[in-house]
Amino acid sequence: MNPADIRRDRVLVRIMQPADVTANIGDESNVSGVADKSAREAARDDARRLDLSTLDFNDDGTLTSAAHLASSRPCRSRSRRASPSDGSPRNQAQDRLMAAVFQTAYDDDALLALYAQAIDPEARVVMAGLAAAAPQMMI
Repeated sequence: MNPADIRRDRVLVRIMQPADVTANIGDESNVSGVADKSAREAARDDARRLDLSTLDFNDDGTLTSAAHLASSRPCRSRSRRASPSDGSPRNQAQDRLMAAVFQTAYDDDALLALYAQAIDPEARVVMAGLAAAAPQMMI
């Protein structure tokens, strides 16, 4: 390949020998070498990055669909965007946004970890109650 033929646009190009191209090459090349953020790290980052005070909530403390869609528009991450098929929020995106609200309301890493990872049914009930109150606690 002639270096003069390469444009200045940043494009990742992998040149492979035909023998190295296997049937599952797409799966192998899409594995990230970087660990995902924990739920706590993502909630802290989202709480700093987003203006949560402008969001509208339902009476039960959940985010309204309109507010969720408005908050997810500027996001680049597919997991935080609305579903392209019907415009409704994806569960993962809604959970992540509510974790940011929870973090803003209580600002406690141990409580946020319990909210994000509670398995015990009784703990989940308590966390659901705290999550429902979180929008009022952000004030």
